[in-house]
Amino acid sequence: MLSGRIDIHKRPGMTSHDVVHQVRKKLNVKRVGHSGTLDPLAEGVLSIYIGQATKFIDLLKNSYKIYDVSFEFGKSSDTFDIMGTVVDIPYPEIDLGEFETVVRSFQGHQKQVPPMYSAIKHQGKPLYRYAREGREIKRRPREIEITQLDVLAWNGREGRIQLRCSSGTYVRSFVVDLANKFGTDAVMTKLVRLENDFVPLSDCIVIEQVTPEAIRPPDAFHPGPRVEISREDYWKLRQGKPFVIQANQTSDRILLTVDGRFAGTAKAGPEGYTREKIYHDISSSE
Repeated sequence: MLSGRIDIHKRPGMTSHDVVHQVRKKLNVKRVGHSGTLDPLAEGVLSIYIGQATKFIDLLKNSYKIYDVSFEFGKSSDTFDIMGTVVDIPYPEIDLGEFETVVRSFQGHQKQVPPMYSAIKHQGKPLYRYAREGREIKRRPREIEITQLDVLAWNGREGRIQLRCSSGTYVRSFVVDLANKFGTDAVMTKLVRLENDFVPLSDCIVIEQVTPEAIRPPDAFHPGPRVEISREDYWKLRQGKPFVIQANQTSDRILLTVDGRFAGTAKAGPEGYTREKIYHDISSSE
């Protein structure tokens, strides 16, 4: 049975669900999921988990992602990007120095209001469905963090920024919030996710290259601490027997390996590390 992870360079125009559907079809597997939705406009790293590896999507995530975003001031859109209904609005003259100063002010912890065109649910219904009905739902601001901001281009109206931000950050909203600081609006014109869950875009394949041979262990690229355990201890954990792993680590979670291969995760406790989730067939990642 196939199990593991494939890192896809999602192209613009595809939804994340489109990618999952095509991987499911190409590999003839039913259990497929992804970590971190990308809008149809966006491209970049989309990590696809297959088989029992889907159990580890939330456990092997990185809290931060890296994006390259392009945008244009003097335009407004209901979706905050060029995919929506776009109208021209006035915008002031902004020189590079002023622009860079305001961009830097967004670095750090802050609260962000999610856009209406998002998959966040209200009373069991995605917000974008309310938006399509012309309804505005009050959204609670979310805590986010932007740890890096680099201005790559600015010509007075169009710009490009690379940012590293916490999971759950809406880059479209960042672009609009940035423009609002200057008393105007903006639309996102392009978005590339350069890194997701520690995977760089350079190590991704396109959907046409998906084969069983392209499957990686679910922990590939993960920098977390690893602790090697014996096959005997692995079977104890797999069978659910009480077992405490003694390891000289300070992390809340460790990755377990058997003969160097990913075997699951364990979480810290008062006496040591105990079973969290176990990869039931360590040979399936080969």
